[in-house]
Amino acid sequence: MGDTTTSLSSKVKMPLPNTFNGDKSKFTDWFRHVEIYWAFKDEATDKQKVLVTCQLMNEGPAGTWSAAYCARQIASANSKSKHAPSTYSWKDFVQALKETYAPINITGDAQARLRTLKQGTTLTDQFLITFTQIMSDAGYGLDVPRDTTEADHLIDLLRTNMNSRIVYTTEDTHQLHKSRDFDAYVKALKDVGKALESRNGGRVPAVAAYSSTSATQPPIPRYTPTRQQTAVPLTAPTVATDRKDSTGVTYGGQGQPMDLSRSKASKSDRCYNCRGTGHYSRDCPEPRVPRAQWVRNVYEDLNEEEKLEVTAKKDF
Repeated sequence: MGDTTTSLSSKVKMPLPNTFNGDKSKFTDWFRHVEIYWAFKDEATDKQKVLVTCQLMNEGPAGTWSAAYCARQIASANSKSKHAPSTYSWKDFVQALKETYAPINITGDAQARLRTLKQGTTLTDQFLITFTQIMSDAGYGLDVPRDTTEADHLIDLLRTNMNSRIVYTTEDTHQLHKSRDFDAYVKALKDVGKALESRNGGRVPAVAAYSSTSATQPPIPRYTPTRQQTAVPLTAPTVATDRKDSTGVTYGGQGQPMDLSRSKASKSDRCYNCRGTGHYSRDCPEPRVPRAQWVRNVYEDLNEEEKLEVTAKKDF
């Protein structure tokens, strides 16, 4: 009885990737599709991979590059005997291709894209596929270890950038508010997201229609330090301080002059710092009292007529 087993590639048709014209901003996505295509066509030889991929590069600067590369390979092959090993190397081809068209900082660019990738109206399945693809380009392995800062960071990105209704429902129903298991978190998001989208006619649910029992605001990422709140001490009502102008007139809190000259003239040996006599306040050996206390000491030494005159001032 003959072998009736057929390969998957003979049953399923995998379309060729789109063509590439040399636009470096589109290279990463285009080449990812090329790699997926050749992973599916695992029976292809290196020569087939190189020539077919060169054929996809038939426009713009990429057309010129691929034509020159293939011409060199063909010339090299013709210069060797029939028994010499093939000059077509897929590994060498990929290296040369990336040196020419890959962005200089693939990892940094991918990390920036990962931080800004928002779900919006994208279905959960597709969003998570895109997220994991960019995550791989950003230098994260597809197998993220549990209980690591790497897992914390990626989970926080999902919590921040995905539909909040899907995130909060997932955390509430699966008790994942403090999860540090990236794979389990992604699986739960996928299950809950598909269920909610199915109930919503195949669309991502509206955010405003949901209120979480665990949180009402987006979570604070664990990789961002929380800002410490500084307690503001309670203080007494502000009391305007006194000041003296160049003429020696002392002003009260609102700028009104308070004439203390008569008091100072009659009690010139009085110290208004310690309430003693025999020296001026500027020569007082005791610790300085607040200015408001100094003024109060002066006021207490006024006679009744002087006190009435001073207190009659509008802003005293």
